Amino acid sequence: MLLLLIPLGLIASSLIRGYQSPARLREIAGVLASGAPLLDVRSPGEFAAGHHRRARNLPVGELASRLDEIGAPGDPVVVHCQSGARSGQACRILKAGGFTRVYDLGAYRNLAKLPVVSRDAQEST
Repeated sequence: MLLLLIPLGLIASSLIRGYQSPARLREIAGVLASGAPLLDVRSPGEFAAGHHRRARNLPVGELASRLDEIGAPGDPVVVHCQSGARSGQACRILKAGGFTRVYDLGAYRNLAKLPVVSRDAQEST
């Protein structure tokens, strides 16, 4: 029984910390390479301390009232925060607002794990 609980605990711990599988990271990298916006839903202070050059800061607390600034509800959008909790909340807000192609990158650290994908590589495959 203990042997079953250890792997389950490790999986749960990874999910809680904003883990994304390599396949999911490749998918999100492709969405970003196609021009999807990258929303950083952390606080302005966290954003100022460091952010991705393409990221746009829309704090999760302001998101519901600023959905019209993001784009068309049918367009893809990628969301991240510091640990993955606020990005999950932001995805729920976006979906409730009619956005259908929402990608949760999760934790800020996942940006460093994104594979490099260029538009040319995407178009030639």
